[in-house]
Amino acid sequence: MQSKDEVAIVGYACRLPGARHSRELWKLLKNNRCTVTQITPDRFPIQGFHHPSPDQKGRSYTFAAGVIDDVWGFDASAFGMSPREAEQVDPQHRHLLEVTFDALAHAGIRPSSLAGTDTGVYVGCSSVDHA
Repeated sequence: MQSKDEVAIVGYACRLPGARHSRELWKLLKNNRCTVTQITPDRFPIQGFHHPSPDQKGRSYTFAAGVIDDVWGFDASAFGMSPREAEQVDPQHRHLLEVTFDALAHAGIRPSSLAGTDTGVYVGCSSVDHA
């Protein structure tokens, strides 16, 4: 018999710099690999913000970052969205949809089977850089 306060983690997924899926994360950890890269021009116009000195307010002397791959890729139709609607959604929210879908797939659960159930989706986020 299950206690009401028991929790079961049945699936998980992630999107991290250098790891689009959890199996890629385990490879990074196993190989002790650093995935810090440079911010690419399609994400942020760095030219006007660079200054070689770290003490300049409003400027940056480095643009090193842990960057998630393919931030613009998203299959809108898989989530019942039009391409136009998907463009208006924050990239972090699009990633959240994809990660949640992947966690359910990892658990072998069809999303439609959860309708009307007491199911929780718990999310961890380390930053809100796209805000």
